[in-house]
Amino acid sequence: MLEKEIEPGLLKIFRYFTGLAVIYFLVFFFYSSYSAGTWISSNLILYYINFSTYLFLLVYLSWGWLRTKLKKYYLPIAIIVAGIAPIFTSFFIWPLEPGTSFTEVVFRSWTLIPILIVPVVLIAWQYGYNTMVAYVILTFLYDLPSIIFSIDRITLETMPIIGVPFIRSLAFGTVGHIVHMLMETQREQRKKLIAANIQLAAHATTLEQLATSRERNRLARELHDTLAHTLSGQIVTLEALKLDLHNGDTQTIETVNHLLSSARTGLTETRLALKDLRSKQLEDLGVIIALKNLVKDAGARASAQTEIQIQNDLPQINHDLEQCIFRISQEALENIVRHANAEKIIFEVKHNNGDLVVRISDDGKGLSHSDINTNNSLGIKGIQERVQEAGGTLELFSTPTEGTTIQAKFEVIHDKSVNL
Repeated sequence: MLEKEIEPGLLKIFRYFTGLAVIYFLVFFFYSSYSAGTWISSNLILYYINFSTYLFLLVYLSWGWLRTKLKKYYLPIAIIVAGIAPIFTSFFIWPLEPGTSFTEVVFRSWTLIPILIVPVVLIAWQYGYNTMVAYVILTFLYDLPSIIFSIDRITLETMPIIGVPFIRSLAFGTVGHIVHMLMETQREQRKKLIAANIQLAAHATTLEQLATSRERNRLARELHDTLAHTLSGQIVTLEALKLDLHNGDTQTIETVNHLLSSARTGLTETRLALKDLRSKQLEDLGVIIALKNLVKDAGARASAQTEIQIQNDLPQINHDLEQCIFRISQEALENIVRHANAEKIIFEVKHNNGDLVVRISDDGKGLSHSDINTNNSLGIKGIQERVQEAGGTLELFSTPTEGTTIQAKFEVIHDKSVNL
């Protein structure tokens, strides 16, 4: 109960109530003293103690420093004081005058209703039905012994007086139940509103990703129509120039070959960039389907059998991590297609002990120690850089003729699952 967050608006209502309670008991104090013609009686002591109690509560609830200091105990202390103080002060002060008339007993009991019913509302509002019922029972157990103590014997004439705590408890329970039902309805509506906001945010994110995808495709088309065509034209021109050169012109031939190599390298890198820019299936299909398509495509191009093991209840991850996983998988699978000569590709994604693990294995020719050290040509360095940027760790296991396994591990929180 103590860990529950304070409901919005509750403290404001509570402060308003304590202010009214201060005025309420102050009015009764002066009225009773004027009627009795004295400043000392059990009624006056009761009203004075309750006046002081609610004045203290008003200061308590208006002092923000106390809320910061007491934290989870702040509200329970205030509700206990507001709900219990009138009960116990009345129980120990009113019975000091035995032989009080039935009318006075009933009057005293009903004067506390405006004060005791507000804690019922606050408890039902903040802590729920069961706590509210416990409070109603407590007020009942106070009032009934107090009334019985004030009468000589139980008769048919006194039965209506004894029924006062029953009636009051029934009224308190009804009010508390209504408040509880209203709060449950409000909480349910609040949850639906939060869910709607989450869906709206996801929709906005999807629209943003689609806009990004369109822009990337536009850039890809521009690069293809300008830079790629220009480089292709230069390569054709240089090839034609090379054919017109005489074999004896060694220096010019070497220069042309160097230009051809640079142009081909530039064209290759441009095509890779275009491929990256046009990789929109991640945004359109989602990371799970995009990865499955990636593996199937690699298996088809390598004429290799594929085995895909993606865990059903994967945690939800952000877009940047999705991009990282997609890119490193793309690079690793491309290495298998180009260099491994594998017959089988195994692709695994699972969640284990707070980590998201991506493992890509093949049964190809594997890598030697020297191959791993000169990994620029195989793209392993690029994979490692992407994993590090995403805050993950990369492991590579490889033995010549026995295949290669690349494993990337990312720390994630398993709160929501990706729907497959």
